[in-house]
Amino acid sequence: MEDTTKIVTTAKPKKGKRWEHKELETRIKDPNITRVSDQGGLYGVVRRGKDGVPSVMFRWRFRHDDKLADFTAGTWPGDSLKEIRD
Repeated sequence: MEDTTKIVTTAKPKKGKRWEHKELETRIKDPNITRVSDQGGLYGVVRRGKDGVPSVMFRWRFRHDDKLADFTAGTWPGDSLKEIRD
């Protein structure tokens, strides 16, 4: 039987910093990167189009009434990192 388990590889920005456009653009070219994390509960899921071009759907995870909740913050590069964080 073939193992169909997908390995999740999370990329993080340089220690103590947030992603910058060029740095994120370079890191997600790696096809093994499936998630990215930022500060303050913000994370992104990397998607690749049929043409192989990656985009990142960012979500903000937070706790509300003792339950985890996610809020879709935007998709990069369509939305800027500043817009997503705001």
